[in-house]
Amino acid sequence: MEIHASMGWIIILSLLALVLQTICQQQSQSAISDTIPQNLRDCYNSSYIVTRENLLPMTTTNLIALLRKLEDATYSVNSRLLAPAILLKYRYDGIERHPDVQTTQFVKPYSRTGKEYYLYKLQMNRIIPASSSYNVIPDGA
Repeated sequence: MEIHASMGWIIILSLLALVLQTICQQQSQSAISDTIPQNLRDCYNSSYIVTRENLLPMTTTNLIALLRKLEDATYSVNSRLLAPAILLKYRYDGIERHPDVQTTQFVKPYSRTGKEYYLYKLQMNRIIPASSSYNVIPDGA
């Protein structure tokens, strides 16, 4: 009877270890970083891009033109790979400006503290898993 009880505990502990290992692997393969990506940080370093007069009009025509430019720049990429690549490269929810923080050369008053960030991270990690095949957009695009 004691042998069966100890075997039961060994099986339970083995399953628990397997579940913990799986969870740790999923967290380490997160598609979304905890810091603002460098390609988006550049947008906050300059006041040129946030000036209303310098922005492109937010129309469907401009969106389609930008998508065509991305499609033409990448070679032999279907929409199944291009859509998640665009989401992972150019979209990042939950960035907030902190008015109490002074802007310096090395410190920007922006961080990922908005409540939208946590929902966005959950959606991206569950719906669009991290994959090297989504890295189809060059850094300059």
